[in-house]
Formats: sequence, structure tokens, C-alpha cells
Amino acid sequence: MMSKKKIVLIALSIVGLAIFINSFIYFNNAFATNNSSSVNNKSLYWNKTTNYFTYKSELGLLNLNLGKPFDFSVKKNNKVSKTSENKSAKSKDGVELSGIDWCKRYTNSSDIKDLNPEFRKKISRFINALKKAGATVDVLATLRTEQSCYLFHYAWLIAKNQINPEDVPLRSDVKINWCHHNYYESIAAAQNMVYKWDLGYEPALYSNHIGGNAIDMKISWKATSKNYIQIDDANGIGYIISTSKLPTDPAGSILIGIGKTYGVYNLKGDIDHWSSNGH
Repeated sequence: MMSKKKIVLIALSIVGLAIFINSFIYFNNAFATNNSSSVNNKSLYWNKTTNYFTYKSELGLLNLNLGKPFDFSVKKNNKVSKTSENKSAKSKDGVELSGIDWCKRYTNSSDIKDLNPEFRKKISRFINALKKAGATVDVLATLRTEQSCYLFHYAWLIAKNQINPEDVPLRSDVKINWCHHNYYESIAAAQNMVYKWDLGYEPALYSNHIGGNAIDMKISWKATSKNYIQIDDANGIGYIISTSKLPTDPAGSILIGIGKTYGVYNLKGDIDHWSSNGH
């Protein structure tokens, strides 16, 4: 019959062996994950409350704020190694990694003159009515290239963790590589692009901007002595809007109704985007 001391020693040995096995499995999996060339969806967690991406690695919890660019500083062995956030060195076939360098490519227009003539006529009448009433109109974007729409659309989806970077379809005329050496940096690069472009809504892949049938513009107004402005629709009917209201609901719904009379339609959920068909 074994003594109590031997029984305790055997029990402790079993517990120690179990801890060793579990630790070995954990660190082995972590090593495999961090050294894998494939994109690992399980490493990134989206926190809807804070709008932060949390990446779990052997370095601990790393947070990316969607509202600020990330500089890829990583602490290792109490030292900081830093790599460029652009990382745009070309491969032999001319393909470059994603990052803010791409935000300078494929110049787009913010000139109303570049719009489709038919849509330009309608939006110009609407803008003139707004300005006549005392509103300020700042045009942000008019004509865009297909390449820009492609970059906007997929940078947004990757940044929002709605698509695996490996699954983004390629374009022969846009030699971009969305996949960095790990999923964490792929997301960060896309977030930097979204931040640089100041995107507030998911950009369409096949946008009306491509054909010059859409415009992004900021509409605002200041308080007046009368505390309201009157905007006339295309039929000459005036609509009163309090200057204490912003160009959003309920004032936004009034603007949307006025715009329709001029043949321009607002995209639901995006008060800045107006087009020939509401998309």
C-alpha cells in the first residue's frame, strides 16, 4: 500500500505533465499560425462597440483604431522594430503591397464639368437653388475611374473584416497585393487606405461615379437673422428649413424631396451622395 506522500507526488506529476502537454500544444499552434503564409481569419477579432480590431498573437493584444493610421511598430524582446506602413516595394511582375501609396493613384475629379452632361445639368440646377437660398455646397467628388472604385470598395471590405484579403478578385490593370505577411498587417494596410481617403460609407464597386452620374457634396448653412432658409424646388415651391437644423433628418428628408424634383436622388444613409438613380 502506497503512502500518502507517494500518492501526492504521483498526483502532482500527472498535473505537471498535463500542464506541459497543454503548453506545448498552445505554443506549437501559435508558432504555426504566426509562420503561416496563408491569411488567418481566427487571429483577428472585430469589436463592434469600440470599432477596434484586436489581433491576438504571441506579442499580446494589439489594437487598431479604424480612425487613425497604424505605423506597424511591433515590440519584440523589449525592442521596437519598425517597417514602413507603405511597404510598396515592387515584385518582379510589378505587383505592390496595399497601403497608403495606392491612395495617390488613379486621379479622380471633383469638377462638376466632368459629369455626364445630362446629370450635370440637373445637379447644377439643384446646387444653384441651394446656393440661392444661402446654403454652402462643397463638391467632394464627381468622376471616378474604375480602378479607384475597385480600390475603395475592397479596401473598405478588408478593413471592416468583411472579406478575406486572399479572396479579393484581381484586376490586370491594378497590380496590388492585398495580402501582407500576416492577416494583421493586411487589415492595417487596408485601414490606412480607408482613413487616408476619409471613407464614411461602403463604396460601390460599380459606382455611378464611373460614368459621371454621381456627385459627393457637403451641404451646410449658417444661422441667419430669420433663423431659416427657403429652398425652392424645380417647380418653384419654397420649402422652409430651420438653420438650427443640420442637413440631416429631418432637414435631410426635405433636401432629398427637393432634389428629386430636379432629377437627382440621394443614396439612403449617405446625405453627401447624389446620383441619377439613387445608387
